[in-house]
This record gives sequence, structure tokens and C-alpha cells, in this order.
Amino acid sequence: MVKCSLNHLEERAVLSVIFLIAIVFVAVSRISEKVAVEGKMKGFMTLMTLFIVLVLLIDVTNLTPEIKSALAWGLSMGIGISMGVFTAWFFFHDILSKKG
Repeated sequence: MVKCSLNHLEERAVLSVIFLIAIVFVAVSRISEKVAVEGKMKGFMTLMTLFIVLVLLIDVTNLTPEIKSALAWGLSMGIGISMGVFTAWFFFHDILSKKG
């Protein structure tokens, strides 16, 4: 039998991350309901939310600081690049489709 050896602070960190994840998903769904959001934009918001949740989960895992840093750096680069590409497409898709 495997025993879980979380101390009190680690338990609170895990619970706070679970709470933050629930708040983020509820907030994104409420915002997308209130604002007339296209299907592609809603999908992109969900993808960004999942990336942010992944960063929160990496933070509470028991990895070495070097691995945590490398994972967080890679995810932040991925989030930044995907946001940049999506923003360029979202604002300039009319111009790009006319030239093509």
C-alpha cells in the first residue's frame, strides 16, 4: 500500500490549485456566455485556460526546480507564440484571405 506523505502546507497548496482551477473554468464559461463569443474564440479561450491550469499543476508537483523551470519556460513560450499567432489571425484574417 502506498502512503501519501503530504504535509499540511502541501495539502493546502493542492486544495488552493484545485479551487483556482474551478474559478478559472467558471469565469471563462461565464465570460463567454455574457459576451457574444465566436466558436473559434471560445475554443482559444479554453485552450489558454488549459495551458494556465497546466502551469498551476506543474507548480504543485514534486519535480526538481530545474525541471519545473524548463517546463514553465516552455509553456510560457508556447502560450505567448500561440496568442500572438491567434491575435494576428483574428485581427487580420480579412486582409489575409483577400490576398490568398
